[in-house]
Amino acid sequence: MPIEGSSIHECAEKFRQHLSSLLSTTITGHPLRIDYRARAKEKLAAITFVTHDLPDAAPLKSSSYPGLRLQLSQKCRVDKVDGKRRYQLRTVGYRYALLARGAKEPFVRWEYAKTHPLSGQTWCRHHIQGPIDINIGPATVSLEDFHVPTGFVTIEEIVQFCLSELEVTPLSTDWYRILQESYEKFRDDFRKLS
Repeated sequence: MPIEGSSIHECAEKFRQHLSSLLSTTITGHPLRIDYRARAKEKLAAITFVTHDLPDAAPLKSSSYPGLRLQLSQKCRVDKVDGKRRYQLRTVGYRYALLARGAKEPFVRWEYAKTHPLSGQTWCRHHIQGPIDINIGPATVSLEDFHVPTGFVTIEEIVQFCLSELEVTPLSTDWYRILQESYEKFRDDFRKLS
């Protein structure tokens, strides 16, 4: 069942608290904020890291990659549940990105858009990109120029990648269990069953 609440704020705050708890016990205690917007008839909530009330990237501690930072943008739509005074939160997009020290652009990012933002765009809704050179036969192209398809990527998978591959120092020795429990909560409690 998706995240539900009696108000738009309650739904978004439940998700922000879940993300904050997960991240603060695994890789970063950097604060998360909810921004609300209305677009046409939609009510949107965006959850991002902030510093001094501005969107930012969270610093990660890694002895192998000093200065590593994580950007997180989780965009959700809030819908009224038919016939009830309840609301549901649904993910309509996300962007998880990793940046090196001093970089303004990420070296890799995972993105998802529930719908294509502009008419005529045909790129894959779930994709990975980054300024990484790829050899395709005699040609060298940048991964930045492609929207390489992926499946749905959870924040738990990004955290696990940071901890196991980028050697980010875990904030808990029990980080793997925390990730598993968080993913199970997402799978069992936050996802709409079809």
